[in-house]
Amino acid sequence: MPEAKEWRDFDAKSDCDLLDALFCSFSIVLPLECPRQNDKATVLVVEGRGGKPEKIRFPLACDLKSGLGRPLLVGHLRFEGVVNPLPGFFPPDISLDAEQDGELHAVAQALVEESTSDRCGRATALHSLSQLLLLYVVRKLIRSGAVMSGLLGGLSHSALKRALFAIHARPGQAWRIEDMAAEACMSRSRFMAVFRQQVGMPPAAYLSRWRLLLAKRALEGGEGVKHVASRAGFGSVASFSRAYVRQFGQSPVEGLSCAMREANVRQRDWHMEKADLANRHSIE
Repeated sequence: MPEAKEWRDFDAKSDCDLLDALFCSFSIVLPLECPRQNDKATVLVVEGRGGKPEKIRFPLACDLKSGLGRPLLVGHLRFEGVVNPLPGFFPPDISLDAEQDGELHAVAQALVEESTSDRCGRATALHSLSQLLLLYVVRKLIRSGAVMSGLLGGLSHSALKRALFAIHARPGQAWRIEDMAAEACMSRSRFMAVFRQQVGMPPAAYLSRWRLLLAKRALEGGEGVKHVASRAGFGSVASFSRAYVRQFGQSPVEGLSCAMREANVRQRDWHMEKADLANRHSIE
């Protein structure tokens, strides 16, 4: 089972960008299973014929009423961590033509082939390929401007994306609205208006939410409350705890206990999936 990635502040002078920060801070797992049709989870469907991918879809499981067409692969995208922001990237039922995009087609082809193989390192390959496929999909959505609100809407805006990158790269910095506006080369008032329009919330609220998302992830990784509060840019443990309760409905200590229980369940499920796969291979 992939380990939770370390929460780190990115060096502003490095060549990483906002997607690097997101994909390095949160995990994606792709079990090869078809979820129940009343499930609200995101599903990856690679359709095609003759083993060749033609279409890539990301419907919700509960929206699979129209069927799966000609599926080569069906996967349940399980975004690890209940506060993982990556599911919010996807508009309802994305459908992409894999044959018209060389990158998408190549990765989808490799993913389909790996899903039917019994080669060593299969689980690692599936995890890496699914993450790469999602990255290419997000890039394509940003370039096309298909999503005009939320985080992708901000990333699609040539000026706002610079401010978003800076916020994600240095979450613990003592940010003022003026500092964010300067990153976007906008006036304070213009920045406030455009940010709310494109992202769907004020910049201060977005910054607080991102800090708390990272803080929750850090707590789940075993870091102490006091240390996390300081790294996340909060002036005191008390102010951090109040903000945490407002965001998640529980204290940091309660959230840590809940995360530990969920981690144990995921670990148990992973071992069960691994044992089941080994049994199927031994039978074959």
